[in-house]
Amino acid sequence: LKDRAAVLMGGHTASAAYWYDTGSGRFVTSTYYTPTLPAWVDEFNQKSPIAQFCGQKWQALPETPGAHGKVLSQYEPSAGEPCPDPKFLGWLDGTPYMTQVELAFATDAIRSERLGQGPEVDLLTLSLSVNDYVGHEFGPYSTEVADTTLRTDRDLARFFDDLDKLVGLDNVWITLSADHGVAPSPAYIQDHKLGVGMAQPAAVRGAAEKALTQAFGPGPWIEDLDEVYLYLRQDTLKNRNVPESKAEQVAAEAASSLPEGAAAFTRTQFLTASLPNNPIARKAANSFNAKRSGDVFLVLAPFAVPSFSTTGATHGTPWSYDAQVPLIFWGGVFKPGFYATACQPTDLAATLAAELGLTQPSGEQGIPLVSSLK
Repeated sequence: LKDRAAVLMGGHTASAAYWYDTGSGRFVTSTYYTPTLPAWVDEFNQKSPIAQFCGQKWQALPETPGAHGKVLSQYEPSAGEPCPDPKFLGWLDGTPYMTQVELAFATDAIRSERLGQGPEVDLLTLSLSVNDYVGHEFGPYSTEVADTTLRTDRDLARFFDDLDKLVGLDNVWITLSADHGVAPSPAYIQDHKLGVGMAQPAAVRGAAEKALTQAFGPGPWIEDLDEVYLYLRQDTLKNRNVPESKAEQVAAEAASSLPEGAAAFTRTQFLTASLPNNPIARKAANSFNAKRSGDVFLVLAPFAVPSFSTTGATHGTPWSYDAQVPLIFWGGVFKPGFYATACQPTDLAATLAAELGLTQPSGEQGIPLVSSLK
């Protein structure tokens, strides 16, 4: 459903990439891939299954724990507006029904592009983004996430049945993973006395601004706080003749001293390879981009969630609830078993490349999980 998911998973040389445009209710692409949409995509958009959900409620499945079949969300149309209208499309985008739409599109892609039916190996990547949308809005222990998870399982089962009919599952390898986990909601954290709950971005910015003012005189010193990155005002640094490294260090110490701060690293530390030798610093280094990242990288404390809602949730820390995800391989070349060993989603491409006898991708940072291969 997400443009960035389709583009990033496809890579530079994908033959096609498609994503869903909520405003129009259509699947679209870019001229990077093709000047016009293929006929089968136009046909899918014209016969889109979206209309079948008009008038439906998002009602929990009977099996969803603790839900008792209650209505979780319902679209209220305005008088005289036909369905699907833009408001309906916005509502539908946050329901698990969109997984059905996305998998229907994928099935059409397999059929129309004859994937898996030629002499070469075809690679199809899918991102089921609704799970992300619902998790952010309601938190991982919500009824909405439980219901979405059950529906995802059933939707995938139907998709794999279609795949079996079109290609034959004997000719298919399937891998499943996720790009991140998610923190409990701040309300859940506080109810269970796990930590501070909601992190306060304004407090982080305020503490850094105050410390810099005390050290070097009146500011303003902070240009922006973007999630976990503090950006310093370069004009103030220049006017006050303050070295960037000194200002970074003062801001980092102030930010990490707050209850929601666990550690802070500076741009200078990243660029000069002078980070401390510990797992948290190494994970922070993997998140640093010299052209885009800020001047101070704040690692939030466990169970400090930068959410604007007590019931919503987000991710972006090195702690296990954010960083631990499953990695599943299925197909005739894989050795059945459960492997409780450290690995990363980046190992997925490395493992597939090894089994296919391909040179490892040039930017690959993972390693082949040889224990899972026959």
